[in-house]
Amino acid sequence: MARECRIISALFDTGVPVAKTWGLCQDKSVNDADFFVMTCIEGVVLHDAAAAEPMSPEARRRFGEDVAKVLVNLHNLEPSDVGLGDLGRREAYLDRQLKRWTKQWEATKTHDEPDMDACLELLHVRKPEQIGSAIVHGDYRPGNFMHQDGAIAAVFDWELCTLGDPLADVGYMLNNWQQPDDVIEATATSAPPPTSIGGFPTRDEMCDWYQAVAGEIKEPIGMFGSRVEASFHVVVGQVSSIRNIGKIKSLGLSVFSCTSLLDQDCFLLRLSLKLGYFPVIMF
Repeated sequence: MARECRIISALFDTGVPVAKTWGLCQDKSVNDADFFVMTCIEGVVLHDAAAAEPMSPEARRRFGEDVAKVLVNLHNLEPSDVGLGDLGRREAYLDRQLKRWTKQWEATKTHDEPDMDACLELLHVRKPEQIGSAIVHGDYRPGNFMHQDGAIAAVFDWELCTLGDPLADVGYMLNNWQQPDDVIEATATSAPPPTSIGGFPTRDEMCDWYQAVAGEIKEPIGMFGSRVEASFHVVVGQVSSIRNIGKIKSLGLSVFSCTSLLDQDCFLLRLSLKLGYFPVIMF
């Protein structure tokens, strides 16, 4: 709680829209837990397609432009200039992510899954070099933005924020920016994602807007050849559930059939699409 309050307070009035904080209380006699007070901001959160339906075409496009612009504003901040220089390690961001997800997989698997183990090994081998360091949100997606007629009024949920590779945020954003023609898995408890209903900017447009103003921390993003590490989220984060492991087997996919780098890329791409996720392959 104190950490998130510190981050939001540091980012206020920097070009990254957050609520103004008024105070942090760590006196357990007041509320039995730490809490902080911040300004209440009016707006709509795009949790699902139903929340996006009332938006006009103009508002949907404005929303996409603002999402990209705000991310650039965040990444272009020098952490030390806003008092966040010690928020975390700047280097080895992808190494830390892979280490954490590998431990999660090892701790939760109930039996051997050679394909999953091979995927993890492949991600370690193909891990790109970090090309920059910035303040990274860690969960940058439509459900964590509040908008007013398409303009971003506030960005929420900063508990995963740290210092690291800015392209991790870009990749995560793109994975959560579903388009109408994407393969999207529907379940009894899930609703269609907001951007899947159409009218929002395409992923290519989001990349172009980000790249146009991000400066030297950004290089072209493509499905292949990019340095975005979003495939970690797709393959390790999404695939590691027992339900998805069973689905991999039912799809007849096997990493052991991959005999070249292109085969490996295609395996990760096919696996991600079959599971209903759009991958931004990092290789």
